[in-house]
Amino acid sequence: MEKFRRHPAGLPFNLYRVQYPRCQTALSDNGLAARDINIIYSENEMDAFRQSIIDQLTWSHRGAQPYITCFSDKDHAENWALKEPWNPDERDKDSWSILTINTRFMPETYVFSLNDLVTHLDLELPGRASQHEKGAYLCLHRIPTSAIVNSASPREVKDGTQSGSDILGGSIQWLIIR
Repeated sequence: MEKFRRHPAGLPFNLYRVQYPRCQTALSDNGLAARDINIIYSENEMDAFRQSIIDQLTWSHRGAQPYITCFSDKDHAENWALKEPWNPDERDKDSWSILTINTRFMPETYVFSLNDLVTHLDLELPGRASQHEKGAYLCLHRIPTSAIVNSASPREVKDGTQSGSDILGGSIQWLIIR
């Protein structure tokens, strides 16, 4: 897995996570956590690693996965969230948020570019997952709370406003990194 990891300097400054009801990623005071926070694939397990990526991107797959899917393009994340593809019966309408993740605050997290994985592992993405190939990133196991710098509600996204509230509902101290 190490050879596919994007090092922090090679990541976009921000990633965007759409957090919605019944998703496979838990949000808590400790940050974001994938359902499987233990598995790591060795060089001898490349077939299993490939399959885990396909499973992560297969909408109907509900098995525990070690990844948290994020987008590098804010507009793409917002447009996908507004469609609510996880909510065909609209029972949880507007129950999602878009988390802004500053990648400089997660230097220990393994992050993979989906585009890199598709290219280097010769992956065939399932169904509509190909729409995310160029700008999706898979974060392994966890994203710390310190990296989550903003949370936008559906209303804020629809109105084009950002309150600057953090995941605990308080105000964020914006940090400029040069």
